[in-house]
Amino acid sequence: MAMPDKHTSNVPVVAADASSMSPATVKIQSAPETNRRPDPAIGSALTGGLDAFELVAVTEAFNRGMGRAAACLSEMTGSEISLYVPDLRILTKRDAAERLKSDAEPDITGVKELFCGVFHGSAMLLFPTRASFNLVRLLLKEAVPPIEYLTEMEEEALLETGNIILNACLGVIAEALRTEILNEVPHAVRGHANQLLIPDDKSQDDRVIQMKMDFGVDGVTIQGCLALVLDITSLDHFRNRLAQHFGSAA
Repeated sequence: MAMPDKHTSNVPVVAADASSMSPATVKIQSAPETNRRPDPAIGSALTGGLDAFELVAVTEAFNRGMGRAAACLSEMTGSEISLYVPDLRILTKRDAAERLKSDAEPDITGVKELFCGVFHGSAMLLFPTRASFNLVRLLLKEAVPPIEYLTEMEEEALLETGNIILNACLGVIAEALRTEILNEVPHAVRGHANQLLIPDDKSQDDRVIQMKMDFGVDGVTIQGCLALVLDITSLDHFRNRLAQHFGSAA
């Protein structure tokens, strides 16, 4: 798995275009059509004030980003990669942390990067820790006994995987809203859900765009989560850009 150099960059140009990859080596799995309609049971408190059309558009955009990331990872690893976002909600940090907690394993490992632009915040790709170990070793095709920590090479692989997925998703959002998003160098994170999403009392009012994610590698599926953390002002800017874009497109 060859790792490109990581650097601060304009997000929209980072991810590979899925259309340039051979369909024989890439499996891009998107949400079934029935899942692209807003769930009537999900009230406005879970959509951050987005209307039905905007919610579907944002979910579609993130799935396009997942398609780009899957194509790029497939080319890098030689594996069949599928990435699928079946569910998107906008939650308080506390609610997002509760939803992220795993009964089987409270410890979570992932990748985090800060981004800025018209709206700013942090983006995280998170997995139960043991699942993150399994994912990295599947990507690297390592046939070694499981151990309780990542080697330096495995941590670099996890960082680059997170870098590709997060940048691809931020990239399609930037393209859809015709704006620019800049990202910082990603870093590894590990801890419990509250530690990762609610690091201090000052940020409890922030909102989380939280997406469950199925990550498939050669037929093996590992479940994780993609989270964008925005303060209230940034979430308002995000909603305003959506309204301006889709209002002008109507």
